Amino acid sequence: MNATLLDPPIETPETSVSCEDCPAVQRLERALERLWAEFRCEVGYWKSRHADAVKRIEQLKEELDQSRAQTRALQDKLFGCKSEKSAQSNRSHDLFDPEEEFVSLPEESLVCPMCGKLAAMMSDSVASEVLEVDRYAGYKAMAQVKSGQIVLAFCWAHVRRDFVGVGKSWSELTPWALSWLRRIRQVYQVNRERLRHRLGSAKFPEQDALLRGAVEDSRIPMDNNASERAGRGPAVARKNFYGSGSLWSGRLAAAMFSLLATLAHWNINPRRWLRWYLESCATVGGRAPDDIQPFLPWNLTAERRAALAMRTTPPAANTS
Repeated sequence: MNATLLDPPIETPETSVSCEDCPAVQRLERALERLWAEFRCEVGYWKSRHADAVKRIEQLKEELDQSRAQTRALQDKLFGCKSEKSAQSNRSHDLFDPEEEFVSLPEESLVCPMCGKLAAMMSDSVASEVLEVDRYAGYKAMAQVKSGQIVLAFCWAHVRRDFVGVGKSWSELTPWALSWLRRIRQVYQVNRERLRHRLGSAKFPEQDALLRGAVEDSRIPMDNNASERAGRGPAVARKNFYGSGSLWSGRLAAAMFSLLATLAHWNINPRRWLRWYLESCATVGGRAPDDIQPFLPWNLTAERRAALAMRTTPPAANTS
């Protein structure tokens, strides 16, 4: 009797193959093993990176705690233990200075250790340059500052914030802080009155003498607000200046910002100056000139300064 199509196939030892011996299944298993090994290596790598990151974060936390402890210790040493703040503390960043609460203190109690140190440094004959800075502590770590080649003159606008912070945080020192704030305000008023008069006028020597009696050196500006405003553009927009992700491009950007600000200070058109300078570089074979002194704004001749000066074009008349 013949077998029909519905009958199951007859398997013999020669024709039957198990799944374990199937070549396709074996290739799939080997591929899965390789992927699993790669995955384990990848997981191990990122676990190691995560552990390093956690360890670094813990180290930074410890350094921050140590820095805060040192700051608190220094504050306690200079101003005593911090007192309890008033329940009606003013949330303003300034220190409220009502006329009736002002306490007149002896002149010797107004001596500020920082200002005394600055005065001593300025009288030192070793110092050759004065650099006006804010309260950033990194300036004091400069080698030129430590050697006395540069004297730091702290911006009074920033120093004033220190007295505001002391007066708001230590109630027993509030009168002392208020007295300093009033002295700073008075010096600003004297300086503004001095700047109202032109050099050589009859009123200028009188106001200049008043200012010299209040500050160490009247040639140094009261604050560095003008320079900080000038640097606000690069500071605020630095994330938009693509291409400064490397060290050399960052240095180039800083040099160009400084160059353009210097040219603007001397009322020199940056485009005209750069064209003149780059053409001079081209004439000597595409390199910087050996002597850069003639290109400095303060060394320019009257003719060259007039040729490179800013020219303001009057607006066109509206005829519409």
